[in-house]
Formats: sequence, structure tokens, C-alpha cells
Amino acid sequence: MNLKKMSVWLFAACVLPLSAEVKSYFIEMKHGDEQAKKAYFDQKVRIWGGSGYKTSPENYTGLLVLANKKITFAFHLQGKQQSGEAVNVNIGMIAPQALNWYAGGFINIFFGNTLLKSGAFSVKEIKSSPKSGYAELEYKGKNVSGIIRLELAENDNKLQLTFKPGNTTQSYTVVCLAYPGEYGKAELRKRILTTPKGVFAEKEKTLTKEEYWGIFSDSYYDRSLKRGRGCCAFLYNPKEVSSAMVKLGYGCTINLQYPAGRSAHMILWDFNWAQATALNYMNTLNLSFE
Repeated sequence: MNLKKMSVWLFAACVLPLSAEVKSYFIEMKHGDEQAKKAYFDQKVRIWGGSGYKTSPENYTGLLVLANKKITFAFHLQGKQQSGEAVNVNIGMIAPQALNWYAGGFINIFFGNTLLKSGAFSVKEIKSSPKSGYAELEYKGKNVSGIIRLELAENDNKLQLTFKPGNTTQSYTVVCLAYPGEYGKAELRKRILTTPKGVFAEKEKTLTKEEYWGIFSDSYYDRSLKRGRGCCAFLYNPKEVSSAMVKLGYGCTINLQYPAGRSAHMILWDFNWAQATALNYMNTLNLSFE
């Protein structure tokens, strides 16, 4: 695996490709739009359960799906409508499962104290193909802007995530949030981080250049004990970042700081596996960095 700069426009109110091996589609659920409602119920992924459909005039709601024969990644895009624009749009990962990478918003990007998501949001491009499917999500603010690209390759189980910042002289921080295994009870949760250097449980840990991947898991809510719903993992390019830190708590975060103008490249996994199984998998990866 070479983690490098990962470098038919199909967008409409709803797009459901019929023949691609990797299917990418987006449904923007405008309040009162019966076509979008029908498209939502014509596909399998659900945001609100089997029969729920909870749109409103003041809210922005979208469903984005990337799926191959092996796995489905689905994202709940949720924000507000202001003067005809979508703003403050969170990207929540609701599949492969609602646990692990946060269904309410798994990624935030900070330029100092300014959040990327505070700008206007749009789905810039969606594409399906036999080799991969991707979506590019664009944020445009007064001072900060950028494009988040989510991509899934055919016969693969990992999400490729790229962020390309707009024209700015500011450094920025990518923060990805997970609730590994289960939300759980406070007295039972035992969040842990596993890296190539071992297993850690401290609340904050600065990652070394050799700790370019990590697994968020919970030693109580672990599949090996028939509890919880697996674990999740991240991989980043250590040559790109200025610093990397993990914070463990009820929610667990990977915090990656990037120099101004440099794009960020990550890979995320959502495993319905025991922590030991995930560790065996991560140790088999053949990695190089550019």
C-alpha cells in the first residue's frame, strides 16, 4: 500500500447508479421533495430507521453512499439552511455501522479557531466506476475553504480520505472522532489505543513518526468477549504532518496538524472485529510513504 497524494459528473437531487462495481450516490433530502423521499426509500441505507423520514425547512440533510461488494460506507450530511445555502454541515459515518467513527460527525478541520464546516457546503462531484467510487465535498467560507474527498476502491475495505485546503496561509488540524466498540457505561468502558509500538491507555499521547497507524478499541466492549461492535483504525502519512496526537476518553480522537497549503491523506477502517483480529490485520499491511 502506497499512502501518497491520492490524487461523468453524476450529481443531481438524487443519483442512484445501476451498473458500476463501486456505487457512489448522493440523495439531498429537501423538505417536501417527494422525488428525493422516494429515492431514499428505494435504497437500503437508513438514517432514521426503517420508516422514519425527518426533514425540515431549516435543516440540510443528505445521504452519501460508497459501496462495493465487500463493504458499504454511508454518511449522514447534516447542517443548517441559511439564505439558500447549506452551512455547518457535519459528515457522520453511519455505515458500516453507527458505532466506531462517529455517526454525528466523524471529522472536523480547524484553521486556528475557525472550523472549515462553518462555510457554505456543497457536493462538488460524485463518480462511480469499476475501479473506485468517490465523492468530493466542498466548503467555502470567508477565510477558509477546502475539499474533502472520500473514496472507496473495488474489493477493498478501507475509506481513503483526502483534504485539500483552499488558498490560505494558515496551518490546520484534522480531528477524527470515534466511539470504539460501544457508547457503553462509564464504569465499564476501557478505551485503548494500539499502535506499532504497543497498547496504550493514557488520556493523551503524542505519536512518533513510527506510529503512523492506530486502532481505537475498548478492552471491555470487545468482540472477543462477545461485547460491543468492533473497533476502528486510522493510517496517516507521517511525512505530511507537523505533529500527531491521540486523546482517549468517552470519545477518542486522532489530531493531525498540517503545514499551510499541504494536503492531508488518511485511510480509515471500521472493523466489526475483535481488537486482536484488527491488530493482526494492521501488522500485515505493506506500507510506503511519499
